[in-house]
Amino acid sequence: MNFQNIASIQQKNNMFIWIKVSKKNVFILLFVFLFGGCMIRPGLPFDRLEISREQMEISSKITPIYINGRYQNPFPPDEKSDTTPFKVHFSKNKAITRPAEHLPAYQVDLFNLFNEDHHSFYISWLGHSTIIMQFEGKKILIDPVLVNNISPFPLIKIKRYQATAPLKTDDLPIIDAVFISHNHYDHLDKQTIKKLKDKTHIFIVPEGVGKYLKKWGIEKSKIKEVSWWDEGEIYSDQKKMTFVCTPARHFSGRGIYSINNSLWASFVFIGENNRVFYSGDSSYNYHFKQIGHHYGPFNLSIMECGQYNEAWSESHLFPEETVRAHIDLKSDFLLPVHWGSFTLSKHDWWEPIERVSKVAIKKNVNIITPKVGEVIYLKKNTYTTEWWKDFIND
Repeated sequence: MNFQNIASIQQKNNMFIWIKVSKKNVFILLFVFLFGGCMIRPGLPFDRLEISREQMEISSKITPIYINGRYQNPFPPDEKSDTTPFKVHFSKNKAITRPAEHLPAYQVDLFNLFNEDHHSFYISWLGHSTIIMQFEGKKILIDPVLVNNISPFPLIKIKRYQATAPLKTDDLPIIDAVFISHNHYDHLDKQTIKKLKDKTHIFIVPEGVGKYLKKWGIEKSKIKEVSWWDEGEIYSDQKKMTFVCTPARHFSGRGIYSINNSLWASFVFIGENNRVFYSGDSSYNYHFKQIGHHYGPFNLSIMECGQYNEAWSESHLFPEETVRAHIDLKSDFLLPVHWGSFTLSKHDWWEPIERVSKVAIKKNVNIITPKVGEVIYLKKNTYTTEWWKDFIND
């Protein structure tokens, strides 16, 4: 591909790229390669299958469809919208998609997080969808992305809102398990995974994701691929944690040639005293009620709430749907994620947390909104502040 024909490259709001080229096909290939693998809904009929009433029953367990090397969502389609990803990216945007200054980030207090209380649950949100937690003595990382730029291209920057990540991999102790929800760049980061190579006992990933880890030097014996409803156990100190790979409504891909060649998922974590759900990336559908029926109630649901748009409504939750799914799961506390660190849509950067908080209060949902890197001990009187309001740049 000859990039000498590129007349100018301008970055706007650190996300939406306008490229003037003499050959349109050069631009289209670049655009689709980047965004087709990261955020837009694929233009393929992945949600256009007939679904039986029996599969949609709460007591059922919906399963992914795998045809000709590609995974498909087994959900009925949403109503069609006139909005398309290309229309969104090329439309004028009045939203403030990044804060005017760096957002705060605590350096994670690992001594407090990984303490001697092996019966309780401690958690820290590291920004976007990255979670680190002590789950009844087990050290767990979820979708670890500890870099300051998640773009795969040198000329295109998608920078973190914080000055730096709240945790360095070099400071981590041995991690019992790393869980990956899918292969998008904002959830599966090559640099972070390579640094975790010798610090992790096992990597739990959806089907098809293991090949990336193997390519990056992770031993095959350390990788466990799972599909929806698969269960497994992790032991430490003679205590076990059960994990379940559960459904999500999303897609996968790290470029135009890898769309949906690996599975996407959510996860359930079950201990003696705690049950936690992590949504990964998912739009709303009946799978949340199925998960709640089989594994609820939960102490905590960690739910995505940002990077939504009508153009990809079948890939991400809107904030109001985040609360609805949380209720379907029969969960107590709600921790909204997938916001506050990277710009992957065209809404105001603070809009997701404002909207989800408003609905949660209206629905009497216990919502917690910690600062990035803050360690939370989940108990009945857990309290957090609306810290982001101090940084809203009207």
